[in-house]
Amino acid sequence: MNKIIFLKETKNYKSKLDGILERFTKGREGWHIEPDDGIVLQQIVLELMDFFTDNLVKNTHASQIQVYYNDGKNNHFQSPSYRSVENIIGVVKSVITRVNRNPGILNSKKKYPLKLILKTLIKLPYHGYGKMFMQKHGGAF
Repeated sequence: MNKIIFLKETKNYKSKLDGILERFTKGREGWHIEPDDGIVLQQIVLELMDFFTDNLVKNTHASQIQVYYNDGKNNHFQSPSYRSVENIIGVVKSVITRVNRNPGILNSKKKYPLKLILKTLIKLPYHGYGKMFMQKHGGAF
């Protein structure tokens, strides 16, 4: 994934998290997340963990998000805490800063087309698969 797309997606997640944080309400026993936001937060956390795992090399951010989310639910209401959402936003912001400073941490897995793979196989010694494919299909890719 390129830097621009990655940062756009990451900033979109940060925006959603900011919205959740703004909707917390103050009660007698502290700050409480809106019931619908609890479900949305869980989904965002899972998506962020997958997104960072798929796109960052040497990723520790996904596990840190999971730790903050789980710690935030460790209360007698079993609901995410204000502080946990703040901490998750902090991780997301740190990823944005890191990618801006060093875009090389983005995972740039290249997907090679079949044509290139077969041309490589033809050149390899003791591999007749590419030749067999070309003969079978009249040398056309």
